[in-house]
Amino acid sequence: MVEQRKFTNNGSGLCGADLLAVVEDRDLRLGRTLAGEHQRVVAGDAVALGAGVGTHGHNGRRGRRRGVHHHVRRARQRAGVARSVGGAGLEAVVEFHYRKITGVKAPYSMIVGETGINEPAPSEKFNINQRFDFVEKLVGMVADSVQPSAIITGEGGLGKTYTVTKTLEANGYKDISDLADFQVGSVINTRKCFTFVKGYSTPKGLYRTLFENNKGTIVFDDCDSVLLDDLSLNILKAALDSSKKRTISWNTDSALLRREGIPDSFEFKGAVIFITNLKFDKVRGKIKDHLDAIMSRCHYLDLTMDTPREKILRCRQIVADGMLNEYDFTKEQETEIVDFISNNQHRMREVSLRMVTKVADLRKSMSDKWERMAECTCMVRR
Repeated sequence: MVEQRKFTNNGSGLCGADLLAVVEDRDLRLGRTLAGEHQRVVAGDAVALGAGVGTHGHNGRRGRRRGVHHHVRRARQRAGVARSVGGAGLEAVVEFHYRKITGVKAPYSMIVGETGINEPAPSEKFNINQRFDFVEKLVGMVADSVQPSAIITGEGGLGKTYTVTKTLEANGYKDISDLADFQVGSVINTRKCFTFVKGYSTPKGLYRTLFENNKGTIVFDDCDSVLLDDLSLNILKAALDSSKKRTISWNTDSALLRREGIPDSFEFKGAVIFITNLKFDKVRGKIKDHLDAIMSRCHYLDLTMDTPREKILRCRQIVADGMLNEYDFTKEQETEIVDFISNNQHRMREVSLRMVTKVADLRKSMSDKWERMAECTCMVRR
């Protein structure tokens, strides 16, 4: 939930930025304090410049020159700022109050990224839980044969693979990535199967994978090699074509494919999901046109998380969904783990589900000293 507050100074033509204070836990106090000090400092700027004072405050009441000076002077004193107010003065005030409230010393640029003082990016118009709900709906469309392909991008360690797997299984799909898990003689409905392809794949390997999983769903998970090679991209364009009949061809002689009984052309009836950290719309160079063609054939969902707060919220959601069930923790212990990461987020080497697992391992192995061990192994040294 986000609460928006706005300051304007019509008398000077100077406008303070829209202030977005995160209304959750201690972020509420932090957001309100930073918003208040930001308004006072910007108002003080207008006075110092001799521009006169317009409206200020949360409700637009007209302020007095003396009152504004008083508040700015107090803000400067508390922040230890002994210079004219400006961008640097505001930064010092924000850094001071952030340290006072959280106990963490952090630069202004990092603080405003967390508290949302700047305008929200387009990706923030939907909160992180909504965006992962969209992942489930999109994968569900692939599972129901409504859409044959999808691209899910975003930084690693925040549950893309987890969500895709959970959704496919909820739709009755079986993971056949490792056929050793199935007993001999098992009857498998290939239409309701999915397989993961991870790591590196050559164009020939990609062709074979598409043939062997012709009616199932293939999930390319961090297998960016198929997205960075001209030949592989041309094969994928054929596999994802919007026509009713999608024919893939390998028109170069290959003894290897012949030995494995793979034809030089076949109709692909399966589905493809890409899970990647690669931002298609930001790639430049010779493969850009290829990636644009792939994007035009797929639904593209960007799960980029712009603030540490979004990552923490995502971790809380996945833990609440049962991510740590195998550890047999109580709910209070699970909350302790996520709270530990949240309270130390600016010192953690990363904020991700992988970090949650690391801290959970420590919590399970050494119940009395896990926090000290986590400080040594999971945090950047001061």
